[in-house]
Amino acid sequence: MYQYADLYTLLESCPRNSPYWSLADAFDAATNGMENPESFSRMETLEDPRFRAWRALIRAIKALYAGDLPACRAATEAIAEDQAPGVLKPLFRAWMYRHDSKNRNGIFEELSRSCDAVAELYRRLILEPHPLSLIAEQAEEALRHDLPEQFSTMAVRIMRKLREERRCDGPLLALRYARYCLKLLNQSGYGDSGFFSAIISTLGEADGFCALGFALIGKDNQAAAAALEKALQAGDGLFVDGDMRDLIAEVISLLGSSSRRERSPAKTRKRPSLPAQPELFGDI
Repeated sequence: MYQYADLYTLLESCPRNSPYWSLADAFDAATNGMENPESFSRMETLEDPRFRAWRALIRAIKALYAGDLPACRAATEAIAEDQAPGVLKPLFRAWMYRHDSKNRNGIFEELSRSCDAVAELYRRLILEPHPLSLIAEQAEEALRHDLPEQFSTMAVRIMRKLREERRCDGPLLALRYARYCLKLLNQSGYGDSGFFSAIISTLGEADGFCALGFALIGKDNQAAAAALEKALQAGDGLFVDGDMRDLIAEVISLLGSSSRRERSPAKTRKRPSLPAQPELFGDI
């Protein structure tokens, strides 16, 4: 087991005014694909052997983002095998195989020698993110910075794009995202009435009320059932169509039963002398 499994634990052994804390800034910049020339320059002056592997790791990450194969190869080779960053060496080698020689066997061999977490990180590294996922991240970032109107604008854009995509589950994905946004607003302490109006404008009444109903399940089952009723009354939508109406009606029935149980006070019942449904047990 490594003495220091991560950079920040290692830095805790340094005084707060130590120049080695610049490694944290350089690491954050490199992992986010950003430039921080001052921190990168200061990093190159640090000679403590405990930090050499981390310095090489930062160089490798920076080169990977820049698509600089020679620099990535040199930095990867400089990472000591017996230090914590050494577990990432197969990831960099696999990435270089993919971009240099297209050697699929080399990629497989490198990842097979790595742990599952490194293999999963490589998979995420090579996947191209869906453009809408980037907008969704920006929307949630706006909400974290108390900008609900900006969140709403981007969320509506995502719902519209999902609904228009040429795939059979587009309406379902739009409805699921609308439901997610309603829950997100509730968890963040914002009222959702304005956003719900935007959902109705984007998805229509049937699908909009359906999204609201599903968002309320578990929080207020009676209100959820009422919203789903309105979805059926509104007629067909892209999601709430003929095939889904019977299923939604069944959900409403289950929610109604659940609401009645929640409202009924607990009662102490005597054990009946005979089964309540004697027809199930034959003649007694």
